Order: sequence, then structure tokens, then C-alpha cells
Amino acid sequence: MMPTAALLFIFWYLQAVWLEKITQQSQRTIFISGSTAAVFLILYIDFLGTSGDIYQLLRRYGTTLYFGLTILAQMLSIRSLKLKGQVLDSKVRFYLTLQFLLMVLYWCLGIANIVIKASGVSWADAAENVIEWHFALYMSLYFGLTAMMWQRTGFNLCFTVGKKNG
Repeated sequence: MMPTAALLFIFWYLQAVWLEKITQQSQRTIFISGSTAAVFLILYIDFLGTSGDIYQLLRRYGTTLYFGLTILAQMLSIRSLKLKGQVLDSKVRFYLTLQFLLMVLYWCLGIANIVIKASGVSWADAAENVIEWHFALYMSLYFGLTAMMWQRTGFNLCFTVGKKNG
């Protein structure tokens, strides 16, 4: 999971660069939110398998802030693209709509989880686990849709090796 956290950090940097090229506006908040989420994922990973109340608290903060800040970065990304929707081609707008629908699904899952937990039913913990796994799956789909948007707009990363003068 540590390499995944590192890749998420890189993803949010590239997402900010891509959005800046499209919107012609700084996307620093998206990068800060997404990369901070990756740091909290590392916090969670680091204390995985440890026991004790303080470690459980750190894991809880790690997961809560990872998910919360990732969703915030995703929402801000969608918002910045929605504002520039008229300059996007139809396929990119379609992917953007799917991302927005995923965001609606996140909120529905979150509300369902709150209602189930508040109801006190015996299967609330099992339902919470199912909801959390679905939430993580749908959150991951956002990244795949972003990759398709990058491809559609011709965004790519190139490393070059040049001759050093002297």
C-alpha cells in the first residue's frame, strides 16, 4: 500500500498540472488536498497491525482523513472542470458526468451508513463494512475515469534525457 500512496501523491500533482492547462487557473488546493490524503494513507498503513488505543486512534484518523481529503480533491477537480465544460469535448464531458455520478453515489452511501448505524440494527457493523468496501471501489473508479480523460485530451508525461553541456 505504500507504493499506492506514493502513486497517489504523483497522481494529484499530475491532476493539478492537467487542470491548470485546461482551466488556466492554479489548482494548488486540489494538489494539497490530494497529497495530504496520501500522507494520511501512509499514517494508516504505518500503524496497521499494531495494538493499543493510541494506534487505533491514529488508524482511524488516517482512514478518515484519507477518504475525506481524497473526496474533497475529487469534488474540487470536478467543479473546476464543470466551470470549463464548454471547452471539453463530448467524451471528456461524458467521463466528467460519470465522475459526478460517482460523487452522488458516495454521498448516498455515506447517508445510508449514518442511517443504518443510527437505527441500531444488529447487522449495522456488517453493513458498514459492505458500504466501506463499495465506497472504496467507487472512489477508485474516479481515477480510471481521470486516466481516460487525460488520454482523450492528449495529456501525457514524458521523461527526456539530454546531453549535459560541458
